[in-house]
Amino acid sequence: MSKKSFFLKRGAVVVLVLSFLMGLCGCIQYEAHAEVNDDGTMDFGLLYAVIDLSDLGGDSDDSSMDMTQSLDAIKDALGKDGWDITDYQTNTNGQNYVGFRIEKHDIPIDKFQEELDKMKEAGMDMGNFTITKDGDTYKLEWDMSSSMSSMSSSGADSASLSQYGGFMRFTLNLPNAALKDNATKTSDDGCSLTWDITTMKDPMRAEFTLDGSSKDDDDDDDDKGSKKGKKDKDDDDDEDEDDSDKKGSKKKSSKKSKKSSDDGMPTWLLIVIIGGGVLVVGAVVAVIIVAVKKSKKDETPNA
Repeated sequence: MSKKSFFLKRGAVVVLVLSFLMGLCGCIQYEAHAEVNDDGTMDFGLLYAVIDLSDLGGDSDDSSMDMTQSLDAIKDALGKDGWDITDYQTNTNGQNYVGFRIEKHDIPIDKFQEELDKMKEAGMDMGNFTITKDGDTYKLEWDMSSSMSSMSSSGADSASLSQYGGFMRFTLNLPNAALKDNATKTSDDGCSLTWDITTMKDPMRAEFTLDGSSKDDDDDDDDKGSKKGKKDKDDDDDEDEDDSDKKGSKKKSSKKSKKSSDDGMPTWLLIVIIGGGVLVVGAVVAVIIVAVKKSKKDETPNA
């Protein structure tokens, strides 16, 4: 690195620090935005704007020219590193803000720390911002407590920033609800987290997964247990029904046999009929015999 380049980058960092200190008086718009995707990548953007110094000292003011050159150097360095750069200018509460937005898409989460190091090298220092992975869980932490401490000691706060149209915030959008967080505001069922940086006394923190499995494991286990219990109960019911059907079939068969027996002719009636038939036949035979004998007697001549 050349001596000129070294002092240029060092000067850029110093200018940003001074600009941040100006922001402590209510003259900054600062917003970081991270969008985590379920494929393990993330989109990151940053808005940085301060009160237009030309309103304070004129276009020919040396400090204004130095700031402009320093910011241009930062934007140029970030642009060469693949960041999309957009100039930003707005009037809020009567204050003219000038600055820029930077954005980069599809950054692998495990490579994000490298991107932060490159940003710092270019003059845009994000401070103690880390994303680490523990198993399937990602842990994000951003410590700006020292800067916020300086802000509080200067008497500036969120209310004073708002009075001048300023703000400092960080928004994190996740594919699933965060497992843990200390965000100032949550929305979208816990998937969108927002921190008001000016009110944070502790590091901003969030824990999350890409597929939501860690959060739903217990629920899944309960569901599986419930389903298993239900299946076992259904199986038991089926077995009971089978046993009941078998018993019912046997019972029905027994009843049917009994019914068939009941529907048959009683034994005593059968005996009476047979006996009666024998007597009738016997009587007929006797009549015939008597009639034959009588007929023969009549045919015999008298002596």
